[in-house]
Amino acid sequence: MLKVIFCQKSDRVNKNGESPIYARLSYNDKQISMSTGQAISKERWASTNNLRNQLKIEKEIIIKNLLDLFQLNAAKKFTELFRIDPEVNLQLLKAELTGKVKID
Repeated sequence: MLKVIFCQKSDRVNKNGESPIYARLSYNDKQISMSTGQAISKERWASTNNLRNQLKIEKEIIIKNLLDLFQLNAAKKFTELFRIDPEVNLQLLKAELTGKVKID
């Protein structure tokens, strides 16, 4: 099945000193990365164990909830594509998640 891992692109920093959070989608020894549209400081990402620890700052709680929704949406779209063809194309999944393609 689909595996989603969130990682931070620490080589990129926005004007607020935050780095974007990317999702790495893996299936059948293939993988693709895509932006989640969320960003957090490197220090907070590390100190919260990639947002896995108990969160106290509201912004971090919101980001964690958005990442959970992203993961659920990715799993839902993957399941729809899997029903059509078990050899799911990750490029098509990415296009579906970004809204560039719609599944009929």
